[in-house]
Amino acid sequence: MRAEWLAYGNETRGIVEAFTAGINAWIEMTVADPTRLSPEFHLLGYLPEPWEASDVTRIRSHGLYANLEQEVARAMTIRDFGPEVEGLRRDLSPAADITVPDGLNLDLIHEDILAVYRLATGPVGPGSFQPPAPEGSNNWVISGKRTSTGRPLLANDPHRAMTTPSLRQLVHLKCPDFDVIGAGEPQLPGVSIGHNGSVAFGLTIWNADQEDLYVYELHPEDPTLYRYNDAWVRTERIVEVIQVRDSDPVEVELEFTRHGPVIYVDRDRGAAFGVRAAWLEQAWHHT
Repeated sequence: MRAEWLAYGNETRGIVEAFTAGINAWIEMTVADPTRLSPEFHLLGYLPEPWEASDVTRIRSHGLYANLEQEVARAMTIRDFGPEVEGLRRDLSPAADITVPDGLNLDLIHEDILAVYRLATGPVGPGSFQPPAPEGSNNWVISGKRTSTGRPLLANDPHRAMTTPSLRQLVHLKCPDFDVIGAGEPQLPGVSIGHNGSVAFGLTIWNADQEDLYVYELHPEDPTLYRYNDAWVRTERIVEVIQVRDSDPVEVELEFTRHGPVIYVDRDRGAAFGVRAAWLEQAWHHT
């Protein structure tokens, strides 16, 4: 966390600590008066836990996670139909020649390797429920030279789906230093989309290459070893305990390479698949 905080502006930690202090003050009020809790807490029978400032950075809601899906789709298209067809399926931006890395066997890649990844990044819902996915976002600015008032206009459209809990929270912050109103994300301090009486501002998401799929060769006699350069490196294993209501806790073993979490292991073919993502790393690694 020290490296993480150093990656931000000098005032960030103080702002986040004040923000989480406000959240915890509200949680304390709900302990004294449970009627202040929103309905889902009563329905599911649990209480909110106090926040720490580090929770705000760990939530990583700014991470874009569709990139890995495209890499797998690209690999399978090239394998089955060649790079010319992949060029028709999806343009590369910026334009680039499509090549297969030396030593990569595309026959190893298939849909099943994304099952755990999809569980980790997908929505939580009953059964096969899938909420509508936003199709993107956009914003537009018109110069004051083209308006009747001489002032610029901003239109911001984040294309958010209606979800519970909502990704947007309306807020009005007023103090001697500023007066701002608009919408923000519930786990982030400040206002992302709104105006302060002088300027308006917006937020949209732009797709970027934030994820990479790594294919590892496993040691033929020890699947906990993977090849990195010219050496065999042991994966890091962490055991997590998941509490289950009305049942015994469940232990799960998580496996990591130097690049990130392992999402699929094919022991029969001696291969493992890992994910490296900008949003899984400390900020100073990729700023």
